[in-house]
Amino acid sequence: IYNAKNEDMRYYVEEKDLFNNKTSESILDNFSYNPDVTIDYNKYNDIVNEFKNKYKNDVKAKVDVYLLVKSNLSPVDYVDKKSMDSKLMATISLGDDTVIISKELINNGKTIPFSKNTISYYRIALEVLIIIFILVIIIVFIKLNKLLSKLQPRDNKYERELRTLLRDYDRSIVNVEVMPDEKLTRVSVEEFDELLDLKENTGEPIRYYEVSPHNKSYFFIKYKDEVFIYTLKNISYEK
Repeated sequence: IYNAKNEDMRYYVEEKDLFNNKTSESILDNFSYNPDVTIDYNKYNDIVNEFKNKYKNDVKAKVDVYLLVKSNLSPVDYVDKKSMDSKLMATISLGDDTVIISKELINNGKTIPFSKNTISYYRIALEVLIIIFILVIIIVFIKLNKLLSKLQPRDNKYERELRTLLRDYDRSIVNVEVMPDEKLTRVSVEEFDELLDLKENTGEPIRYYEVSPHNKSYFFIKYKDEVFIYTLKNISYEK
């Protein structure tokens, strides 16, 4: 119910759902929905007449019945999705001697542009190049890893024996950077245990000198003018 001279000046508004929502997914070009709606025209007309008699205002009234369609459009073979709202409205006059029904179609029938799902050869070529680049990196990494593994010394019996001596007799062995003076008398010993016995008897530490990495090492005890040397060589463990 609104002012007869100004429709924006409303006195009474009532909203009511006349039918339930319906959702449909369809790949067809057309979709039909035919709900049955019952409107109690006399009820609304009585409300208007009662309002006029009570307030004596110059008013008009109407019932707007509309169908709102919310569409999410995604055509086949197209990449994008878009939405469109349409409203089909029927207006019924109230409180007049003659019932006037007018229809209005709002926001319908407009053109919505879509992008065709075409093949991008540039994108395909770029993806292929990326895949090739990744494969090349993997191959280079594998070959480099194999090369490094060849350059690294193998964990042979010599290496294991050296680690065992340095670990088990850590407190008895001292690392040195140079060998004793060559003027001293050199005495070779066959077993490392001989150095251990000599250490107990002389109180001198066992010195460790690496002659050649991964190949040859000296363990020796310097006592007076003699040097007792135990030699650990890689060749000694080769068959």
